[in-house]
Amino acid sequence: SIRLGENRKDDAERVLGNAVVSSLFISVLVTVTGLLFLRPILLFFGANEESFRYAYIYSSILTGGSLFQSLTFCFNNIIRGEGNPFFALTTTIIGFSVYAVLAYLFVFVFHSGIGGAAAAIVISQVFTCAWSLSYFRSRRSILRLKSRCLVPDRAILAKIYSIGIAPFVMQMAGALIIVYINHRLG
Repeated sequence: SIRLGENRKDDAERVLGNAVVSSLFISVLVTVTGLLFLRPILLFFGANEESFRYAYIYSSILTGGSLFQSLTFCFNNIIRGEGNPFFALTTTIIGFSVYAVLAYLFVFVFHSGIGGAAAAIVISQVFTCAWSLSYFRSRRSILRLKSRCLVPDRAILAKIYSIGIAPFVMQMAGALIIVYINHRLG
């Protein structure tokens, strides 16, 4: 948004590329770490003997597909920042609609339980990620996702992280509150 407001489209595309590379890197890191340490993570978050099996199935599927969720969030934020909040909203509505249909089919028609519910989420995220990516290849977008812009730039990444640190800390605080509540309820 800042670079577009300054009429610096090339710089804005470099920001887009760096945001995508950063999302990819962090997603892979979170996925690998999450899958390797899923058991202790679930226990830390309050899973008990009764819920662990279900939490493990659900979380392992979601963690495996977290790359698509991360990219979709990244794309949607950039689409909003580009000045097209309606497309971002449409993406969210489409993603939810795909999820709702698939969850119903997987859980109630195919009787695939908690794993089916998680698979429905991941499939809907793959769909919305592809939908969001298609935006940057369309004429609706001001920005283009170019391979030359996917080269990490420390200055750009530092700006991205400096803007994103406050929402990150708020999310982590919320997660810690959920951990506390889960342990109290357990």
